[in-house]
Amino acid sequence: MELGSEYSDYKKQKGGKSQSKSSKDDEKSTAHVVLLYIPNRILDLLDIIRFDIGVGPSLGAVVRVTPYGQAGARFMMPVSLRAGLRGRKLPVFIEHTNELGVGPLFLSSDDRKPSILEVGAGADLFLVGAYAGISIDSIADFALGIFGLDPSDDDL
Repeated sequence: MELGSEYSDYKKQKGGKSQSKSSKDDEKSTAHVVLLYIPNRILDLLDIIRFDIGVGPSLGAVVRVTPYGQAGARFMMPVSLRAGLRGRKLPVFIEHTNELGVGPLFLSSDDRKPSILEVGAGADLFLVGAYAGISIDSIADFALGIFGLDPSDDDL
């Protein structure tokens, strides 16, 4: 028996309002889903594209086919100021961590976390750099979101 449940049963017997909490939550969640449908689809669409450009002393290149199929070497000397699309994260960031390795031994940047099915490539040459990629799992999330599903569980 849950603490306080005897009171809620007593209140129902005495003629108090007996609208269950679950029906209130259902009404709120339905209204919530309807009102945020368009903003959530826009955010899901923005999650697909990964693109940024950077300025600052850096050198190297990287190729990604999921986080387990990465290869390359990029060195920030000491930082690179980046701007662009990278999911729902801030569009401007400072990348200061080097990337180096191949496959599962790849040490990725703490500032750049690829999605589980991201495919992309980037290169930095002294003072300028760029990265472009596509998040395939976000394409699936966007497509299923049109039908009210949210496999990434990232809707507002």
